[in-house]
Amino acid sequence: MEKNPGYYTSGEYFGTAGNIFTLGSHVQWQEQGAGSKAHKGHMLAFGTDMLLEIPFEDVGVLDIDGEYKYFDASYSQLAFNDADNFGMFDGDAFSITALWLIDQEVGIGKFQPYLRYTGVYPSHSADRDEFEAGLNYVVDGFNARVSLMYQYGDLVTKGLNYAPTATGDEAHTIKLGVQIQI
Repeated sequence: MEKNPGYYTSGEYFGTAGNIFTLGSHVQWQEQGAGSKAHKGHMLAFGTDMLLEIPFEDVGVLDIDGEYKYFDASYSQLAFNDADNFGMFDGDAFSITALWLIDQEVGIGKFQPYLRYTGVYPSHSADRDEFEAGLNYVVDGFNARVSLMYQYGDLVTKGLNYAPTATGDEAHTIKLGVQIQI
């Protein structure tokens, strides 16, 4: 069990909390919560997420983080032609990440290679996905780290456009990130 005041607020513990296996889920419903004024529809969403963290003494820490979401936004596709359309996502989406925090310190931190896959499958639009491979240099958990990542897919190029005509190219991206919290 996580020791946070709320469910799943950390995402990982870098081996400091022992063995963890946590599941969470949610359900949300809103009458006329999607579409446009002229083409309204209800919105139903549910999902689940999972965190598995296993520290291996003097070797490293394995983290597996997964999430699945389902959205049913029942409104006419004619709403995409309306200026006031709230084009709520309709379909399935999931993401899975595997991380390995290497136990040996190098300088002031530890290396953490990872792999991630994200898939977004709209009911009335083109599918989109992204593969990511990265390396974190963890100095102080979430308070200080540097990340280098490679991403490939059309998740970003298709973006949040869930219209039936959405298009986007496969793209290769290399990013460098720095996270500092005080």
